[in-house]
Amino acid sequence: MPDEKFKGELLFSFFLHEAENLHNRVDWFLIFHGILLEAFLAAHYTAHRITIGALGCLVSYVWLVSGIRQLWDLGHLVKSTSDGVIMGSGAGDLFQRLFEARQRYQPSWMKWARATPAFCIVLPIAVLAAWLVVTATATERGVNLPVLAVAIATLLACTALWAIVQPGPKISPQAIAHLYDTTRPSSDEQGTEKRVS
Repeated sequence: MPDEKFKGELLFSFFLHEAENLHNRVDWFLIFHGILLEAFLAAHYTAHRITIGALGCLVSYVWLVSGIRQLWDLGHLVKSTSDGVIMGSGAGDLFQRLFEARQRYQPSWMKWARATPAFCIVLPIAVLAAWLVVTATATERGVNLPVLAVAIATLLACTALWAIVQPGPKISPQAIAHLYDTTRPSSDEQGTEKRVS
């Protein structure tokens, strides 16, 4: 029973941590976009405006893509916290009833207005669209299609680079061995000992 309680508390703490991550990410992206927009409007040269605009497009795109993933992650955590096997029957049932009550008793006119999709997807799309418009019109001669094409090409190139780098660094088993039992040799060390003997 203590292990079940610990699992539930750990999962709920992780849920709160993810929600706090969303909150902090939205704060910092909005602050950064405000600074970028101010720099864009203060820039005297077209090249500077285009550069700042391309950066604004890229940052809002990163916000959008990471927000799409975070929306899924939070949905997964919500479903996990309402699972009685994971959280324990009491806590799991409580969360399940809470989420069901929200779906059943909230007025229909407000159900569509959910904060997480708004801040993970809708707001980043709006900011990305605004940056594409101001970047494409940075030359003050109407919409400049080559500038718009460069901004979109930058987003596509960064997407490709992001997908290539996505797996990140490889972490060796020895680097995390202290999490379970540091006195037990890892499988690599056991293989070395077997070869030596």
